[in-house]
Amino acid sequence: MSSESPRRRADFGVSVMLTKIATYPVSIACSLLSATIALSSGLHAYSMYALVLSILTLLPAIDLGMGATLIKAAAIARSSPGDWQHFRRVLTTTFRTLTGSSLTLMVVSTVLYFTGLLARMLGGATALDSLGCYIAILLLACGLPLTLGFRLLVAAGRTQFWFLVDTMRNPLGLACLSAIWLLDLPWAYCTGPLLAQLIVLSVALRTGLSSFGLRAHELVVEAVRLRRVRGAPVRAHAVPVFVVMLAEPLALNSDRLLISHLGDNTALATYSLAAQLFVPVVGLSAAASLALWPIFARARHEDKQAGFGSSMSIILVFAVLGCLAIVSLGPWMASIVSQHQVDLPRSLLLATAAAAVAVSGQLGLSSYLTHPQELRVLAVAAVIMLAANVTLSVILFAALGVAGPAWATFTAVASCQILPGLVLLRRRRTIRAGGAIAASAGLEAESGASRRT
Repeated sequence: MSSESPRRRADFGVSVMLTKIATYPVSIACSLLSATIALSSGLHAYSMYALVLSILTLLPAIDLGMGATLIKAAAIARSSPGDWQHFRRVLTTTFRTLTGSSLTLMVVSTVLYFTGLLARMLGGATALDSLGCYIAILLLACGLPLTLGFRLLVAAGRTQFWFLVDTMRNPLGLACLSAIWLLDLPWAYCTGPLLAQLIVLSVALRTGLSSFGLRAHELVVEAVRLRRVRGAPVRAHAVPVFVVMLAEPLALNSDRLLISHLGDNTALATYSLAAQLFVPVVGLSAAASLALWPIFARARHEDKQAGFGSSMSIILVFAVLGCLAIVSLGPWMASIVSQHQVDLPRSLLLATAAAAVAVSGQLGLSSYLTHPQELRVLAVAAVIMLAANVTLSVILFAALGVAGPAWATFTAVASCQILPGLVLLRRRRTIRAGGAIAASAGLEAESGASRRT
């Protein structure tokens, strides 16, 4: 892929998005059925279910940025055999980090649960709600080391295969949720998707390792030999990625946590349902950005054009079209899913659509701006975005109601991520153009000297 033209890379991005779209009928149907099952147990059960799952999306940052570093190292190693040993060292370091993060998360969540702090964080949660969240976090922690698999699949250019495997997570999650519903344990709804995720990640790990000719037991053996097998120095890339992965999910998903404290169950359920409707749009943009990330990394490593402009345009076009469709059909879909318990105002749908388009643009920029210097700028901007989003969410919720936090997200992402990203993009192109001019001048001077000789 690295030797192909920018047009071919854009076409690859389109094929990835089309593959993702092909999986949406199953994903959307299972997601809506899951929401229907949770709502059948009342607004409180659905609110806690949506709140816990939104909190769990904040936790990918506990890989300390190692996942992104692994994707980059593996993608470069595929086109540059000389970097293979570096990739193996990065893989070992990543597995050690993820395992350590998993154990740390288990310990921290256990302390929070048994001290009662977890229930306070959830806002209005019962003791059983807190237990369900605790079990869900433990399941998430168990799956952390397994996330190596899908990262290796992405780096190997098998993103479409990962999407097809990941599609099974939705029917498996629905099956688990249905079993919990039959057992009449609404506090445990949030554990269903995590059980399904463990199964899918196990399959992805086996396939991802085999894509690079590796086996799981070899990885474990290398990881435990701390003195014999040294890891790779990855701080320059991993630390800013960790900051970004921590600040961005907090900024984008903390709205529901704020609403749980500032509003009632109806407001939380309304906002959660609106956000859930736009998940396919953001998921599609994230899928395309994830697939293009290793391609952009290889292109930069080989100092070739990456075709970013055409790829970004395609991502935004799909995002805008998807948001327009959801804004048009949103009230009708919400009425069916909630069994007329939740009414989605048009103002909330428009605000959430604007936020979804902004996040889609930010995801595209992030997949391209992966140089350590660029990542450091984006990391600082992400921290500012977190503070701005939380502050604006509180202010705008009081002024605009449930649509306020969505407008806060749009404003924070546009001003603190997209704007700095565009500045970095312009700077990179200026530097590249200057280098091309200097190289051209050098060739002309060399040619003139040879003619005089």
